[in-house]
Formats: sequence, structure tokens, C-alpha cells
Amino acid sequence: MNLYIGKKFKNDEHGIRYTKIDNTNGLVGDTEGFRAGRRFWRFTTWEKEQFSYNLIEKNENKRIEYTIFKDTYYNVLDAYDNANYNTQLTGRAFHSIYDDDSLGIKVVPEYKMKNYDLSMILYYKDDEHKEQDDIGDPWEKYSAKVSSFGAVFDFRNKIKAGLSYSTKKLGNIVNNTAVLTNYVFNANLVGTPGEKPVLDDLKNTDFSLEYAFDATTSLDISQKNRFPTIKEMYSGYLGTDWQNPDLDSEKATIIGLNYIGNFGQVKYSSRVFLNNVKDQIDNVVVGFYDDESGVNPTDNDGIQNNGEDDVEQNQNIGEFDYTGLAFDMNYQYKNNIFRLLLSYNSAKNKTNPATDKVENFAEQKLVFDYSKQIGNNKIRSKITYVGDSEQIDDFSGLWTKIPSYTLVDIYYDHDLFEGKTNRKFYVNVKNAFDRNYYTYIGRPEAGRSVEIGQQISF
Repeated sequence: MNLYIGKKFKNDEHGIRYTKIDNTNGLVGDTEGFRAGRRFWRFTTWEKEQFSYNLIEKNENKRIEYTIFKDTYYNVLDAYDNANYNTQLTGRAFHSIYDDDSLGIKVVPEYKMKNYDLSMILYYKDDEHKEQDDIGDPWEKYSAKVSSFGAVFDFRNKIKAGLSYSTKKLGNIVNNTAVLTNYVFNANLVGTPGEKPVLDDLKNTDFSLEYAFDATTSLDISQKNRFPTIKEMYSGYLGTDWQNPDLDSEKATIIGLNYIGNFGQVKYSSRVFLNNVKDQIDNVVVGFYDDESGVNPTDNDGIQNNGEDDVEQNQNIGEFDYTGLAFDMNYQYKNNIFRLLLSYNSAKNKTNPATDKVENFAEQKLVFDYSKQIGNNKIRSKITYVGDSEQIDDFSGLWTKIPSYTLVDIYYDHDLFEGKTNRKFYVNVKNAFDRNYYTYIGRPEAGRSVEIGQQISF
């Protein structure tokens, strides 16, 4: 359900938005273990709620947007004894709860000055994560506070420069003795506990600079850093993975050359880019454990013996270069609008040059978008193709192909004008042909979904 109620005045606008996603049909959890006949996991509850209040103040030379938001996630993952998903009597069964709450505020002031435009952002979010591995287990708690400030100066179609500073303050760990006393810092220390981690605050400084040579060609360079999420730092996957609160931010330096033009009625744009990422975050194998007995680990020999599954940990694995080309073409003929987006990317592992492979990285992507207006009716369809990618299989330890997939989305809306009231009825169908696909081995993506709604403007 998605509900928005707003009111426009002469110089400001107020709005309240509420979104709720509630799925109790038993979403599949992790299917990797099915191949060994060991895992029968299912998300029996998957709920997401979002609430926000928006205020926009504006006049001829100023626009300020205020947003207060609260997000809540509540998921239940159940492990069953067999493929019937009807009993939880064996030692490998569990009832695990994941509860996450975020509260924050965002302020975006924009000013039109005499010779330039100035945009700023002030952002703060307090995030608390709670989880219980099984009924009767203590609740584990993790928290983080993120704050940032940024400003962009736009010298009217010639130079655009931006700078931002962000901090992430980590809260105390509650009821997780494993991450406090049995912490593994390095993948080379297979099965060996390290010292207690130090929860240092994370700090990021980002910048961007864009220069326009003329109305068609521009060059940009930027540095963007991404904080590790609470999930990446603390998710132990019910004891089968090791947490890593010592994760650093990913650091990306991006250089791009852009060109826009037209060929008759066809408008197009292209971009060539190089993206260098340092301290990239990814899962690595740090040990093995017995999935049947729950012993973790069974030994420290670094070998995946019969009956053992791998233990993974998120780590900063090194430096990578991503280069690519993106092309966007748009054409309108009467009431028909056609759009084509193409992208090709290649990746290079600079830390380990012996392999040029990057897990879960698709080189090709194509999107075709078509829409048509017929009176008060609008029909739109989108076809998305994502090429092959590869991933190291957890069971074999070998690079394994993740096949390409094509998704079709269909959108329809109908406008009804009644005096000063505009009523819009819409139907959105995602993955219309119910394509069975996955982007990570053992974790299938959502099938067909249908959203029916109504928008009313007074």
C-alpha cells in the first residue's frame, strides 16, 4: 500500500506519505543448501513500513525541502525439517527475527544567486538493528548514527563543483559475545579468533567537479565513498558467517566524458567512464562448519571436508577498475515515445591481476522503454535485459555462471478529470511473465507482482 496526502499553497507544499509492504506467503530464503538436502528456509513474514512528512517552501529565488522519515523492517526467517515446510523439531530448525528501525531528517536548500546556483543538503539518520537467532536466544543489538553535509555550486552551464563531509558513529554491541571475543580480522587466519574489534567512527569526504566545454560536451571527476551498512558489518547469518565491524568505507574515483546531441528527431546522449574502487566490500571464505551438527568450525584445516559448509565474512578485498560506455536514445513520434538505453562495462581486479573476474558483475545491460498516450489512457512497457555474470560457488569453490535474464514490466494509468479534481487509476505489473531468475546463487528474485492503486489531486 502506498498512500500520499498533500496540500499545495501559494509558496509552500505539505505532504504525508505512508508505504507498507506485507508479504506472508512464504518467500524463499536461501536455496543453496537444497543441493545437499540440508536447508529448508522460508521468510514467513516480510514487512516493510515507511512514513515521511515533507514540507517545501519556495519563491522565485529559493526552494527548501524538509523531510522527516521513519523506516521499519520486520522479517521472520524459519528453517524447517523437510521440503513440506510443516515441522520444526530437529536441531537445524529455527525461528529467527530481524527487526530494523531508522529515524532521520533531510533538509535540501536551493538558492539562485546572481552568478551561480547553490544547493545544499543536511542529513541525519539514527539506525538501530535487532535480531534474535531463535526463540529463547538473547536479542542482539547494533546501532549507528549517520550525519552529512554537502554543497554544490553551479556556475550556470560552465562549471559545477560539490563537496560533502559525512560521519558514521557506531553504537555499542549488545548480546553478541562472538563478535566481541571470537572475531576474525583476516581471511588468512582461517578458524583463528583475533582480538576484540575497535569500533572506530567512520568519516568520508566526497567531491565532484564538472566542466562543460560547450552545450554538447562535458568532463567530470568525482570521489565518492560508501559507508558499510549495519547488515554488512554485523550480519552473522544465524552463526554461519562471521561479522566484521572493522570494515572500512569503499572509496571510488570516477572520471567521465559526456556528449549530448540529436540526429533529426532522435535525441541521444553518451558517456565514457572509468571508475576506480578501493577497499571494495565482498564476501570471502574464512572457514568451514558442519551444517548438520551446528559445530562451527569442525576443524581448522582450511579444507572443505564432506558435510561441511563454508563460513563467509564481508571484507575489504582490494582495488578494482571498472570502465564502460553508456548510451541513451530518445525518439517521439506523435503520441508514441521510444527510449533505448545500452551499457557495456568491463572490470579488472588490480589487487589480484591473475583474474579479471568480479563476482556478480554483468557486462551488458539493455533497456527498451515504450509508452503511448491514447486520450486519458497511458500505456507503457519496459523490457530489461541483463547479461551473464559469474560467482564463486560456495559448494564447489569454482567460478559458476549466473545466466542472463530478460524482464518485462507493464504499466497502465487512466486519468479522470472532475472539475478541480484529478483522479488517476493505475495498474503496474512487474516481471509480467513471471520469469524465474537470480542474481546470486541460491537466492531467487521476486516473481510477478501486481500493484493497483489510485491517485487523487484536489
